[in-house]
Amino acid sequence: MINNQKVKKLLSVFLSVVLALSSFSIVFAESSEIRGHWAEKQLGDWIDRGLMTGYLDGSYKPNNNITRSEFVALVNRIYQFDEKTEPGFTDVSAEANQWVYDEVSKAKKAGYINGFVDGSFKPNDSITRQEVAAIISRIEKLEPNPDSEILKNYVDANDIPEWSKADIGAVVVKGYMRGTPENQFKALAQITRAEVVTALDRVATKDLTAADAKPLFDAIRKQQEIKTMESKGSLYLALKADGLSEEEKTVFDEIADVVNSTKIDAASKAVMNDDGTKVTAETSLSAKAKGFDVNTTIWVDMDMSGDTQKLTEVVKVPEILAGFMPEELQGKEYLVIDDQGANQSNAGNPKELMEASKKLQDSMMKIIERYMDEANTDFGIVKDRGIKVINTSEGKDYARIYQIRLDDAILKAVIKNSVNDLAQDKDFIKLVKEYMLMMAEFETNPEVKAELEKAAAELENNTDAFIASFNKAMDILDDVTLIGQRGIVIDYTVNSQGYIINEKGNADFVVDAAKLGKAIAEIAGETVAEEPTTAGVYSIGIDFDTDIFNINGDVKVEMPTITKENSMTVEELVAALAAQAEANQDDTIE
Repeated sequence: MINNQKVKKLLSVFLSVVLALSSFSIVFAESSEIRGHWAEKQLGDWIDRGLMTGYLDGSYKPNNNITRSEFVALVNRIYQFDEKTEPGFTDVSAEANQWVYDEVSKAKKAGYINGFVDGSFKPNDSITRQEVAAIISRIEKLEPNPDSEILKNYVDANDIPEWSKADIGAVVVKGYMRGTPENQFKALAQITRAEVVTALDRVATKDLTAADAKPLFDAIRKQQEIKTMESKGSLYLALKADGLSEEEKTVFDEIADVVNSTKIDAASKAVMNDDGTKVTAETSLSAKAKGFDVNTTIWVDMDMSGDTQKLTEVVKVPEILAGFMPEELQGKEYLVIDDQGANQSNAGNPKELMEASKKLQDSMMKIIERYMDEANTDFGIVKDRGIKVINTSEGKDYARIYQIRLDDAILKAVIKNSVNDLAQDKDFIKLVKEYMLMMAEFETNPEVKAELEKAAAELENNTDAFIASFNKAMDILDDVTLIGQRGIVIDYTVNSQGYIINEKGNADFVVDAAKLGKAIAEIAGETVAEEPTTAGVYSIGIDFDTDIFNINGDVKVEMPTITKENSMTVEELVAALAAQAEANQDDTIE
């Protein structure tokens, strides 16, 4: 028997996931000279950020040697050097080349260039690796290091000129510049545009303390205060598996072939009232893969401002599915999930629940900030990646990019350290206890309410047992890889108004069926089978990029006009499917 309420909940969960994914997008370099390049990721990122603008013919020429004027232009952008002064070089003038004059003027004002003894700058000459090292060392105020052991290990260390050895040693120790596969530094060699971008990208990426990362935490908080917004983008998945039987591999390859060719595009907009009790949202979703193209739009209209909750979700039936609908539902354009009229008087005021949740969220953010400083000291989780150039209607603006980066070992260490610390943190225990009691206050089921109250009362007494059990589980998981080679990387772009306007990154997950199954059995205290019942190592990759715009701007969401003729309810869909299944069964029996 099909349960209508379960179907409603499943559909609601599905729609929530779709709405959560709706703002993902990813930008890949379209240029053939960038695609497949060894520095594709850095080049594509710098192009997207407006730091590498390319030439008039639309090319970027990543393998070309970079000129001195092109180099200072990249430096000026990443460091936001905008002030100018008269450069004073014999071969640099506004009459000869305005662009070169402007960039060299900025570099001169910033104080990181000197020119040559004859008074020239030689803007069109290619810059050498030692000159780049000297400029980076000068800007970053690095400690000179001519006796670096890393520098001495290069096979051409003796060929490095004395004047640049201290600067090269400094940038090599910091990891900003590296040698060639042949273990040479090649100080006198010219440097390519791609090599400069990767070097400057390393320079611009810096570890942050919690205090330095405060703008990111503030921006995350500020996202909750947005009243109107739009977002746009796509999501890509990548599946891979090793160690499967021939039969398993055949089935998996068919699934992976579809998934790995799938691109999910989405465009969303949302409008919320001041206290967050009324929300309308619209998401247009398109999934393209081999053999199919699914397009749909989802609308949500929620009102929790009074004692009666209103929640309406409308799904435009995808054309690819419309033909499979039962005969009596053919031509119905919308599926409606309607939970209007649920009385909330016994569960308290929804507005009060939201206010209490926000208070708890603020408290949680403060605790996270407190622990982030320690985690950053040990693991360098949060980084500053420099700036992104934003072209607005009012002119050029700069946004700052903050990165959170985790690999398998760091993620496990952070989780273990944080949970152990938080479990003994009185402020955190108080926060969890308050949350449990708040949920109990709004709970209408007496049994659940009693369980929450009991758990809150016993929370402090169970701390030692919880920590022991948790640490045992984490020790068991030490030998099980959960995060893949690329790790979890998320870049948050925060604009000058303090809003997150872009979220971009990737996540690699690994499921080693045999090892994970064994670990779960050990954690549960079950007997571990000598021979694993499951095998195979599955890799799941996610690439995403979210653009958020028109924040607190003029955004309108219009719900579609719903009539009995153009729509169906969940109950009608369930009944029609059940009748169709019964009819098919009767036909089979006959």
